[in-house]
Amino acid sequence: MANAGQAADIFQPQKLLAREAAIPNNAHLQLLWFYPPPALLLAGLAAHITPFFRAFFVWIAGLLLLSMLVLHRVGLGWRVIAVAALSPAGLLNTSLGQFGFLTGALFIAGVLLVEQRPAVAGGLFGALMFKPQGALLAPVLLLARRKWGGIAAGGAMALALCVLSLWVYGPDVWRQFFTLGLKISHFTLVQPFPRHPPPTFNSYEFYGVSVFWMCRSFGWSVQWSSLAQSVAALGAVAVCWHVWRRETANPTARMVLTACLALLTTPYGYLYDMCATSIAVSALAFQERRLVLEDVLLFSWPALGLLVAFKFYLELAPVILCLSAWRAARVLDYVAPLADH
Repeated sequence: MANAGQAADIFQPQKLLAREAAIPNNAHLQLLWFYPPPALLLAGLAAHITPFFRAFFVWIAGLLLLSMLVLHRVGLGWRVIAVAALSPAGLLNTSLGQFGFLTGALFIAGVLLVEQRPAVAGGLFGALMFKPQGALLAPVLLLARRKWGGIAAGGAMALALCVLSLWVYGPDVWRQFFTLGLKISHFTLVQPFPRHPPPTFNSYEFYGVSVFWMCRSFGWSVQWSSLAQSVAALGAVAVCWHVWRRETANPTARMVLTACLALLTTPYGYLYDMCATSIAVSALAFQERRLVLEDVLLFSWPALGLLVAFKFYLELAPVILCLSAWRAARVLDYVAPLADH
């Protein structure tokens, strides 16, 4: 639609769903959830390929290859990358054709480069403008390390992607995104958590990982769930600031902790967004040459979480994220005195 000059129509639900329904043999999920217009720059490349299903496989292969190259470029071994790609989060992301593995790779790569190449790290964070909730903590850690060049590079990259999408698709796409896209996405976010088994795995609520959705699964109101999410986000920011203000001899453990905190920050988090934590925990497991319970739970939760949601109608990912964050903090000796006490 964007390549045909109909970018603004994407944010018209009737027009979008009609185009989705017209795809042959498409058992599509009628989920109205909109990414910012810079996402069209990436998706538009695959739209030149026909038929649809060939384009889909080129799309997922291209995203996976790009992600793996980014991770290898910043020093992660092929074994770590392969394990992460074949993790439950990685496989879920690939099967759905989502951005999760790419956003995870860009975020992890940025985290690893903050100290040595802050400008490149900032550029990688800024590239997440197509899915900005994946980089909410990026300014915090760059500010904590006083990497002003990284902040400037991140802002420049994000601005460049916005301007480029404005130039390619026109101002209407941004106007529709702010007036309709965000409103519809918010409406989708605040829907009640299901209390009856859905007929398929197409119920988006069961894929959630945020504190907001966990509270909604407990039966809390939107207002109380939003308050809990705000408290969790502020706590994650505070912990992130404290962690990145200190020097560390174990950047891999800090990477795990940061990836967990990033998912606790946003209400817009899904199981396939746990690709970042899967990459990080795989790297830590290979570094330590051992597995602990927290690592296993974090790695397998994108599969276990679906089973828990379908069986008990609960979304408990934040609990697992907190356990893994605590484990990483112990490795970093940030909580040793408290643990000993």
